Amino acid sequence: MKPNPPLDHYRHILAGIDFADASRFMAGRAADLARRYGARLTLLHVIEHFPQEVTETSIPPEDVDPARFFLAEARRRIAELAIEIGFERAEPQVLLSAHSARYEILRIARESNIDLIAVGARGPGMLHHLLGSTASGVFSHAHCDVIVVQPGAAARRT
Repeated sequence: MKPNPPLDHYRHILAGIDFADASRFMAGRAADLARRYGARLTLLHVIEHFPQEVTETSIPPEDVDPARFFLAEARRRIAELAIEIGFERAEPQVLLSAHSARYEILRIARESNIDLIAVGARGPGMLHHLLGSTASGVFSHAHCDVIVVQPGAAARRT
């Protein structure tokens, strides 16, 4: 097990991305922290399984393998997100997995020596509902620091 970094220094930040507005806001916060600490930033999106219900705009063409389609679409969206948050050098990572996003975030964090995981929160309620199932699981089981970013929190502080 690697020693924890000093509290004032993060070297590698992992942001779990699901492309919801909360996730986009959280990615911006993670980018701000990466700039502040001179840290690497990995943007991770996990495709947990083949979606049962998809919108008409995300249905792959008949002649395209669905897994390839969803992976390519996620990679495109992560690249756009990196530009949107002003951190083009972010390391995009997209996984197609039979496991949950929580499992993959924790696995990648351990294997990549991540020292801060950023996840987005959900609405009010109990811990599971407050954070969302993925954020709650990451928060409860991570080997490193976790920041849970709640959209709109900055607006409430002003």
